[in-house]
Amino acid sequence: MNLDTTQLLAIAAGLGWASGLRLYAVVFLTGMAGYLGWVDLPSGLKLLQSPVMLGASGLMLFVEFFADKIPGVDSVWDVIHTVVRIPAGAVLAASVFGADQASWAMVAALMGRPQGTFANEVTVDGGHVVVKREVDGGLETVKLALPAIVTTDLRLNEPRYASLPNIMKAKSKPLATKSAGDYGVDIAPRLKTLKVSEPPVRSAGIKVADVDALVAKLKEMGVA
Repeated sequence: MNLDTTQLLAIAAGLGWASGLRLYAVVFLTGMAGYLGWVDLPSGLKLLQSPVMLGASGLMLFVEFFADKIPGVDSVWDVIHTVVRIPAGAVLAASVFGADQASWAMVAALMGRPQGTFANEVTVDGGHVVVKREVDGGLETVKLALPAIVTTDLRLNEPRYASLPNIMKAKSKPLATKSAGDYGVDIAPRLKTLKVSEPPVRSAGIKVADVDALVAKLKEMGVA
């Protein structure tokens, strides 16, 4: 099943939102749906349907269920997972698109925005972003107009982590919901898959007893 950009965005938004409520339930149920063949998960989420991941997420879901029933333990659990759920939800949402350079290049092309790939250093300069990226011959520095899509390399600088008090304060702030149309971005699908077919099946080979039989077979086939 081929999903267009709009469908992928909807899945990413749904997983990101739901993981903020019950992270392990989302991971387990998504993986189980893929394992049972109910849905064809995007390539970036295939890992969730592996038996090992299903076992781990199922165990954490079991622990979470009982942790919520024990006074004191439920408070500690909620404090820890207030921090965990945010990056986990972001990872799940990014995994919908495969989270690889090629997928994000397609997103950038569809949105008509510049992209810097394999970035190991990013600097915002007014209305532009300066990206130092790794290429085969060394390092290349590009300057992109904002908004832009930047995909990172493993050697990107250490990110700044939000502190727990600031996360708790942020939960009480109003959250404005915006759509792509509010920013003048057209996300209508522009790519249509016309046909997907398998390569022709190769015919089975045969064994010959000796060179004479081989030559006779080649003549029979019109090769020699």
